[in-house]
Amino acid sequence: MKSWSIAICLSALLLMQDVRLADCQGEVRDMQGRPIAGALVVYTLEDSGKTYRVKTDTNGQYHIIGLMLGKYDLEITGPTGKHIYSGKKFLSAGDAQKLNVVQVDLSIIPPKASLVPFKGPRADEMKGAREQAFAEGKKISPSDLAELRADNALISRYNEMLPEVQDAIKAQDWKRGEELLQQLLEIAPYKWELYQNLGTIQRNLGRHSDAVSSFEKGIQVLRETTGEKPERLNPVIAQMQISEGEALVALDKPGEAAAAFRSAAQLDPKPVMAYLHLCSAEYNSGRPDEAISACSHAIAAEPARAECYQLLASIQSNLDRPQDAIRTYEKGIAVALDNMRASRPSPKSNINSKQFSDPSAAIGNAVRAGQMMQAAGNIYFQMKKYARAVDLFSQSARFHPYPALPLFNLCATLFDMGKLSDAAAACDHAIEADPKQPDAYYVKAASLAGEAAKRHKASNSRETAAALQKYLQLAPDGFYANDAHALLKEISAAK
Repeated sequence: MKSWSIAICLSALLLMQDVRLADCQGEVRDMQGRPIAGALVVYTLEDSGKTYRVKTDTNGQYHIIGLMLGKYDLEITGPTGKHIYSGKKFLSAGDAQKLNVVQVDLSIIPPKASLVPFKGPRADEMKGAREQAFAEGKKISPSDLAELRADNALISRYNEMLPEVQDAIKAQDWKRGEELLQQLLEIAPYKWELYQNLGTIQRNLGRHSDAVSSFEKGIQVLRETTGEKPERLNPVIAQMQISEGEALVALDKPGEAAAAFRSAAQLDPKPVMAYLHLCSAEYNSGRPDEAISACSHAIAAEPARAECYQLLASIQSNLDRPQDAIRTYEKGIAVALDNMRASRPSPKSNINSKQFSDPSAAIGNAVRAGQMMQAAGNIYFQMKKYARAVDLFSQSARFHPYPALPLFNLCATLFDMGKLSDAAAACDHAIEADPKQPDAYYVKAASLAGEAAKRHKASNSRETAAALQKYLQLAPDGFYANDAHALLKEISAAK
């Protein structure tokens, strides 16, 4: 026996006036044909605006009695408030009450969503023909009805699983995310975005060969199923080709990676990232001229991107082209500092502006400037242009993410210049930045001993000995270990 959810809407006034009333019943089912319990059904009489409300029972059914006759707006929402159905219904009394029954079965309503991700490129053509027949009130054949139910079930299962996939990705649960994406692909094998996400997860799991296959499949599906114009399609393909190239780099296949990046650069209207990746891949493939050409294209594509100059200059330096590298570093430093100043909030900036809420751009450019100053300083040091090296190391220490590095280089450069007191002071700053960096202790000790010798004083200070002992504690087999032991013996003998 069916259990009906019943709303009684009788009033004494209506009974006294002998007004004829209607009752109605209905059933609500989801896209998989399952009953929807707890759905809110609202009838609103057009003439007066009077409303009648009832919720469906566990079988997805409802029954209302005592409604006034007339034309109603019918609205059904799910237990979570999601809209299910809107329509109009004329309620009658007497023998015509059999027409008051409402059947809302979402599994036999043609879906609005495209079926291409689920059934392939021609799915929407078949879907359009079926929708037209439905709109014209034509009788749907049993086979078409079964297919319609199956299509709606696919869409429903996909929508139910998607939040779980998103939660797994957000939690960086890559194994669970991969498992769920594989299940989604069984439902929607023509959904290119799933292959893109799967490839990214496989890269995070270190399964780069699988990632390459996923990205290639995503590109293939995208080209076969999307009717978008090239200007909208190409950037997406380019992004997947870049991801594929990164996976190939991880597989130590720089030549194949370069081919993927080169193709991406040709497709992407903003090709700077593709050219940067291509630059690295060409260099690692032993093609330095092609690498420099790719980096130059990156600079041409986006001259205000400091990263382009940094990569090009590092390649020029590795190729023993110090003058070219210095010129490129200096351009990159200027660009990074300009970007940093432009991204930094000014005294007149609104506190709600992006500069206040997200300082990452300013910080990123400052860090890049510091790294390039450090690298350029190293080149000047190798060229024995110590004054310029000192200037760059000093500036780098303000911006570098690891300031102990330029501070130690400053200390070593001042030592080589014979400015021993300044060298010792710079070493103290390096030690303060990183107390576990051993070499700074040795150079400090050597500076103190050298300054003492220059002034014809014994180098037996406790400070010198303490610095040497700290160096040997941190690096007992370090590059300067023998010199440190020898200097300690000198200090001990001088006592």
